Amino acid sequence: MSTQILKLGQIKTSKDNPRKGFDEKSIEGLAQSIKNDGLLQNLIVAAPTSKRAKHTIICGERRFRALNLLLERGDIDADFPVNVEIKEGLSEDDILRMATVENVQRENLSPLEEAQAIATLIKDGEKLDVIESQTGLTTSTIRRRLMLLELSEDVTHALIDGQINLAQAESFALASHDEQNAILERVLRGWCNSPEDIKDAILDEKPNVALAIFDTTLYTGDYTSDLLAEDKTTYFNDVEQFEELQRQAAEKLVDEFSQSHDWAELEEGYFSSWRYEKAEDEKTGGVIVNIRPNGEVEIHKGLIKPEIDESNVVALKPKPKATYGKPLVRYMNMHKCVAVQNALIGNPRKAKEILVAKKLATFTDHPALRYFDDGATHSPSLDALNAKARVILGYFGKTEDSPTWQDVKYLFQHNVQEAYFAVQPLSDEQLEDIALTL
Repeated sequence: MSTQILKLGQIKTSKDNPRKGFDEKSIEGLAQSIKNDGLLQNLIVAAPTSKRAKHTIICGERRFRALNLLLERGDIDADFPVNVEIKEGLSEDDILRMATVENVQRENLSPLEEAQAIATLIKDGEKLDVIESQTGLTTSTIRRRLMLLELSEDVTHALIDGQINLAQAESFALASHDEQNAILERVLRGWCNSPEDIKDAILDEKPNVALAIFDTTLYTGDYTSDLLAEDKTTYFNDVEQFEELQRQAAEKLVDEFSQSHDWAELEEGYFSSWRYEKAEDEKTGGVIVNIRPNGEVEIHKGLIKPEIDESNVVALKPKPKATYGKPLVRYMNMHKCVAVQNALIGNPRKAKEILVAKKLATFTDHPALRYFDDGATHSPSLDALNAKARVILGYFGKTEDSPTWQDVKYLFQHNVQEAYFAVQPLSDEQLEDIALTL
């Protein structure tokens, strides 16, 4: 790797950058910082493939966008010198992998962008422990991020638009796309709000007769049905017999598809689409016959298997459906919740960790903070608050470019569990500092 000075016009962005969205206000602030103090951190770029080609950004697209904003305003020209570190001999996969890791580490990607980035790393053959060490994400967080790739288009847009939160979106991922869209309508109307409510709406105890792909005359048990006895409101009471007949029918489908496709496999549980790529023609490639936890069978055709480390697949599989009935689970949960509350009263340190984690994960900015976003008005008090934000970010090893209160707002993105694990190593004084600040 060599360090050189390039003209701004000799640099271009990468079309494969995992980050698709950039906060304009953040870029604005970064541009002002560069104008005042210069570019304090080098860009990392890949060497061009030909003499006329431009250098592709690996790390530093936010800084590049800020420079282009200054160029548009006439504060700098296209010959503005940019210090860069040039990496030689990189393949497209190498560039994508480096950009992905850099983004996850530094740029506060949205959960959906993180999911796409992680899936790319796994498909590129990266091992799970390497991804964890490079990104700082736990296996649990990586699993939950990948579940977001199973969201329907409507639910995905609802998450992006802020109509549902991350915890709700993760619960939606347990259902098929049709189920997700039906439940989304109920959520948006306020009928079913909490993640637990969404899960209850998805995971019914008894399988619906409409789900059966076998000849129902083979079923010898009894039913629960309404007066109209329609399939969608009629249920198998003998769940074990239903599951066995459904599995036998699914195995028969696998045998049939194996005759007409490159391969066919049975998969039980939640289908992980991120593990596969799509063939150009649906008639080629392989087929997954997936039996979902509620007994529904889905057929996924035209699939190609990338060379993925199977240990990653095992580690990242979603948790299986609970084996206990809802009344017993509710009974145990109520006792557990009361016991936890009692335990917290006797452990003030642990109670403060939870309090701070919730404050960090659910931080909502006051309108007074947003009032100064346009830069037209300056507030010395806001400078002091941003300095305090820099201190808080430092507690978690974050060294953002020109940090502001916005960086604290997006530090854990409504993920209380991730925030909880992050605050545990902090001292009592640091916990107190964060609690008082927020």
